[in-house]
Formats: sequence, structure tokens, C-alpha cells
Amino acid sequence: MNKKRKEHYLILLFLVMLLFQIKIWAQSPNDSTASEIKAESVNPAQAEIQSATENSEAEASAQPETQVENEQDQKMDNSGETKDMTWELKGSTEPDKATKDILDTILAAPYMPIDILVGDQYLLTSTDAFSFYGIIYTPLRPIIDLVQGSTLSWDQEDLRADITLPLNGGVKSLSFFANSTFYLNDGVLTSLPSATLQKDGKMMIPLNFMTDLLGITMEYDSVYHFVNLNLENVSINPAVLEHRFYGPEELKAFSRLIYKEAGGTTYKAMHAVASVVLNHVRHPLYSNTLSGVIFATAPSGAPHYTPAHKPEFASVIPNYTSVLAAKWVLRGENSIGQAIYFNTRPFKNKTILTKINGIYFCY
Repeated sequence: MNKKRKEHYLILLFLVMLLFQIKIWAQSPNDSTASEIKAESVNPAQAEIQSATENSEAEASAQPETQVENEQDQKMDNSGETKDMTWELKGSTEPDKATKDILDTILAAPYMPIDILVGDQYLLTSTDAFSFYGIIYTPLRPIIDLVQGSTLSWDQEDLRADITLPLNGGVKSLSFFANSTFYLNDGVLTSLPSATLQKDGKMMIPLNFMTDLLGITMEYDSVYHFVNLNLENVSINPAVLEHRFYGPEELKAFSRLIYKEAGGTTYKAMHAVASVVLNHVRHPLYSNTLSGVIFATAPSGAPHYTPAHKPEFASVIPNYTSVLAAKWVLRGENSIGQAIYFNTRPFKNKTILTKINGIYFCY
């Protein structure tokens, strides 16, 4: 009897324990409920950041490449709004201050004008070419107009020259910006070897860059400061070339004469001597050509200018100042009025206008 009670007691105990365990299982959350509880335990701000990060990563992976590249060209301004920072290509009315100061200093004094020749003809320019830091700058338009079939238009708002050039059987498109080291070559932003400059309202560009671009050669005479362009492979527009009353050989002879007559003096004296020679060209009693005056002889056979008749005259190398004086007088300057005589001693029965560095100027 006691044994049966004991067995009943054990069975009852087992059933009680089983019911207790079933109750615990019934109260335990399922997997989805556990996930919800776990999610609720996360900080809401952290959940928002995590969600935003996941969404942005998903959008970036699905975003077109062009859109990503465009967004890289944007930055935030102070207001927090996106602002397009793509560089707008525009010229500048002035070069940087350091360049401007040096350029103004060079061009303030009588600077050496550089003539550009094609054969024995001169390129028509309203502004002379000049040298700046060893680089020859020339007005852009005359060089472009020299090529038959080319065009040039000016955009005043952007200070930009737009050009088309017939080259190698095709048409090249170029855009140059004032006072800039960049240009557009068939729409591609490209660096210039030297910046463009502005002088007298004209865009100046490195001449050697243009000759390389056009595939032409040039020869520079560093004594007489002129450039001769070889345009055999380019169709030339003759309307932009001119014959002057003097050619390159006459310029050389003129510079030599000034050097021999006033060498060792000042620019002022050399300029005055050059002015007298040009007064002879304009005078009705003398030849109306520069070479005719330089190499003239009197009816008696006496030379008009003795140095010009010396055997060594053709090999004389003039200095910089004599060439400078020759060029500016040939461009119309006159510093001596109507004087048609000069000598280190005053002429008898002549009116003395002035004396410069020991040279008397008379008429």
C-alpha cells in the first residue's frame, strides 16, 4: 500500500512539473516577438542614422555615374544650399599685379617694337609686337587674319576671342581669354606656355605658340628685332600685308648710319640724328627713299653721309639704342623739328636749333 502511494506521489509530482514547464513555454515570446523587443531596445536616433546610412549606400550603388560626377562639381555654400562651383571660363581686364607692374615698366619707356614680315612685306598691326621676359608677343587678330579663311569674334562679356582656323584639311576651333594661361582647343581646356596679355585694348599672344599651332617656321633677327615668317604651307590673306617706304635692308642701313654718326651718345641724340635723316626723305631737294638719302652723293661726288660709303659699313653691327631710335622715327616720331643738318661743329650761315651731346642741329 505504501509502495503504491509512493508511485502515485511521484506521478503527481511529475505532472505538476510538466504543467509548470508548459506554462513557462506559453509565456515565452516567439522569434518575431523577440526581434521586435530587440528593435525597441535600440536608441531611436541610432536606428534613424543606421537606416539613413543603409538607404544612402543603396542609392549610391544604384545612382548613374554621370549624376555622381555632377555632384562632385557642387559644394555647400554658407546657407547650406548646394551651389554649382564649376569654373566659369572668363578673361580678366588686368593681369596679376606683379606681371602688370613689370609690363607697365617695360612699356613706359621707348620699348623695342618688333616687326613681323612675310618676305619683304610687313604684317599690318595697330599695336606693335614686343618682347616680354624673352617671349615675343604679337596682336592676336593680325596673325589670325593672315590665314585665309579664318574667323575671329570677340566676346566682351567674357573677354574671350573665339577663332576658327582651316588646318590640315579640317577646321580647328580655339578660344583665348584675356590675361589667362588657359585656352580652349576644340573645346578642351588646355594650358598656354605663357599667359595672354592686353596692350592698347588688344589681346597679345606668344608668337612662337601661334607659329607652332599653324605649323609654320619663323626666324628672329635679335639685332634688328624683326621676325620673318615662312608661310609656304599656309594660304595667306594678302590684305593684311603691306609694303612700307622702307624694307628690312633699309632699316639695317639706317640703324648702322645712326650708330656711326651718334654712337656713344644718348638715345635723345640718336633719335635727333634719325629725325634729320627722315627730314631729308621728306624734303623736295633730296631723294624720297631712305636708301637714296643714306647713300646719296653731292654733284661734286662728295658723300652725303661719309660712314655709309666706307667699305666696312655693311658689316657694322649697330647697338640696341640706334636700332630703337631708327624704329620709332620710322614710325613717325620727330624730335628735331625741321632741322636738316647736324655736325659736331656749327655750320656757317645756318640757324642752330639745338645742341645735344655735342652735336649741333641746324636748318
